[in-house]
Amino acid sequence: MTKRVSRLQSVEIEAMAICHSFSMIVLTVVATTTAGESLSATLLGLKASKAFFLDFTNSIFNAPMLFFDSTPVGRILTRASSDLCVVDFDIPFSFAFVVAPLIESVAIIGIMASVMWQVLFVAFFAIVASKYVQGYYQASARELMRINGTTKAPVMNCAAETSLGVVTIRAFNMANRFFQNYLKLVDNDAKLLFYSNATMEWLILRVEALQNLTLFTAVFLLVLLPKGYVHPGISMVQWNNSFIA
Repeated sequence: MTKRVSRLQSVEIEAMAICHSFSMIVLTVVATTTAGESLSATLLGLKASKAFFLDFTNSIFNAPMLFFDSTPVGRILTRASSDLCVVDFDIPFSFAFVVAPLIESVAIIGIMASVMWQVLFVAFFAIVASKYVQGYYQASARELMRINGTTKAPVMNCAAETSLGVVTIRAFNMANRFFQNYLKLVDNDAKLLFYSNATMEWLILRVEALQNLTLFTAVFLLVLLPKGYVHPGISMVQWNNSFIA
């Protein structure tokens, strides 16, 4: 009896040691992945910002005078500031937010495919459908970004010119007119932000609809398969995880 108890205790100790070792390995992998993701995002962001700044300054200093005659200085400064903000802030954060879900999605698909390989067909059709819809979104998003650059420059020019001529404007009692003109320019610039958000919601709605349609079609086809071809319990758990993910 004593030997059996000691043997059970040793087995429990070994199991706890294995669990602790496995937990430490998982935490180490997660910490290493997180640190590598943050470090890579920072280094790539610095490299992209440096490359953009050098190319931008070289293009400005080597541009002919005709370029400055046809392009307002406010539009150049607006384009430089907006693009630098995108490179310095938006792209690194977007990279961090994209890499983590990508790793998670690949891990989920891999685990599900190891149990039921039919999931690969669903993943393939879902990716193709998302890529097809994304092609329509990219053309509209690029055009909206280009128009946003043309609508933001008048706002900056109006603010700069109004601040320089504020004494003359108040002397002729034209403050209300300039204020109304400024509000119209701000409204025109804000419309582009609304349209950009609308296109993003359009993309999300279509992608989710196509993915759900693909999942429902796959589940319906699995139901029509002969009995015993796919284990019903495992298949339902897998598809439940698919809908949750």
